[in-house]
Amino acid sequence: NTVTAIDTLAFYISGLEKVEIPDSVKTIGNGSFGYNQYMTECVINNSSKLETIDDYAFDCCVSLESINIPCFVSRIGVCGFSNCKSLTDVDFKKDGMLETIDVEAFSCANIIGVLELPNALEIVEDKVFRGNVGITEIILGKNAKTIETQAFDGCSSLKNITFSNVLERIDNLAFADCNNLTSVTLPDTVTSVGYRAFYCDGLLSASVPSACVVDSQAFPSSCVITYR
Repeated sequence: NTVTAIDTLAFYISGLEKVEIPDSVKTIGNGSFGYNQYMTECVINNSSKLETIDDYAFDCCVSLESINIPCFVSRIGVCGFSNCKSLTDVDFKKDGMLETIDVEAFSCANIIGVLELPNALEIVEDKVFRGNVGITEIILGKNAKTIETQAFDGCSSLKNITFSNVLERIDNLAFADCNNLTSVTLPDTVTSVGYRAFYCDGLLSASVPSACVVDSQAFPSSCVITYR
């Protein structure tokens, strides 16, 4: 418990099957556990002092099944857990310190069921949960203001979204190809909806604030849009 950092590429392609991160570790460096294709378990305790999971830290750990994100973590880097195709369970702490989940951090993982994001998160970054076909419900944190391009693109099992009451912008393709989504109600605070943001085959209805600027192709032609 004297280790405070795991260096860049420290265990990259090392054949690990299980890892237990000491509570003393504050940083997991770039690519440090990347491409450990047989690693099924990484234990991070709730008592951990971990603050940062850097870029590509667990990229392509295709057998990793779950991960606990303790409350002091403030950043998960670019592609931190991307292509973790067996990763079905991610435990974010609702009132933890996680302010940044960077671009493609969980892209093409396999999160199943309800995805509840932390309250500290204001921007849902580009492609961050793209292609997680098992997500059925998304609950945004109460401070989420922006959903960036392709953030949830291809989350094909998604049926329900709970937006924050401070949400302002939904960018291009944010929820494209979420084809199990049948209706959405956007909060009054939303000012713009981008190109094909909700281009979903199954979407039948959308309720949108009257002052919102909506791209002409934000919704499929079959969707009935009600401005209120």
